[in-house]
Amino acid sequence: FQGGGTATGATASYTFPAAGTYNVTLTVTDDKGATNAKTQAVTVTAAATNVLAKDTFARSVTSGWGTADKGGAWTLSSSAARFAVSGGVGSITLLNSTTLAADLKSVSSSNTRTSATFSVDKIAAAQYIALVGRQIGADQYILRARVGADGAVTLFTLRNGVAVGASYPVPGLVLIPGQRYTMAFEVKGTSPTSLSAKIWKSTDSEPVAWQTTRTDSTSALQAAGSVGVFTYVPTSANSYPVKVSFSDITVTDPTVTGQPAPNAAPVAAFTSTPSGLTVSVDGSSSTDSDGSV
Repeated sequence: FQGGGTATGATASYTFPAAGTYNVTLTVTDDKGATNAKTQAVTVTAAATNVLAKDTFARSVTSGWGTADKGGAWTLSSSAARFAVSGGVGSITLLNSTTLAADLKSVSSSNTRTSATFSVDKIAAAQYIALVGRQIGADQYILRARVGADGAVTLFTLRNGVAVGASYPVPGLVLIPGQRYTMAFEVKGTSPTSLSAKIWKSTDSEPVAWQTTRTDSTSALQAAGSVGVFTYVPTSANSYPVKVSFSDITVTDPTVTGQPAPNAAPVAAFTSTPSGLTVSVDGSSSTDSDGSV
């Protein structure tokens, strides 16, 4: 296999390090020691993925969030000094009631499932952690988790800050500083758009069912958009500084349920019939498991 890989036997397989076209050579040796070789080019492709963006914050940035593992650079709504990346988390520090947001403008999709794992360093009188599931210009679909002074959580599905349906007090969920929680927001389809949300303690199993599901057909939001996160603490909370730390943000396309298999390399096979100095070969027994030779 081009690059140095080898295998033996009538059939074999090999995984190349990257997509591309490579030469594969089959050498056949008969019972009397005569050999014959056949070289054929094969093209391999990486499996398709439904991941649109992902960031595990495995880097160090003293001012800002830098560039996500996948999905491009983060665009910040305020001073980069309020944002930092270290120790496997991307943190946002609030010093006043300004909303601080980080967006992935490179993402553009009308089907997204944005999930974020986060923790807070304290419980204020009130604070908000939010996911932007679709943004087109100044218009947004938002999932906002409101955390009360007692740590209780209420979910709000919003369109440009206006509630879409009733809020949802999450039963039994109380945020504790330093512990990690995961919230997920699925924004799927157009005319109408389905808006589904859930939140849970990260050490627990993800709830199978969505905790809320809403629909909306606001014309300005019926197209592909970008995604992001933001956080806010009202002035009345009087608990500054407040830090929210994200350890994983993943955006997938929920309509992609399976991944097509990469192209399987054909298997070269032939028979050889020596006669004096002449050899006759027949390669018609070569096969391709997912196509034709």
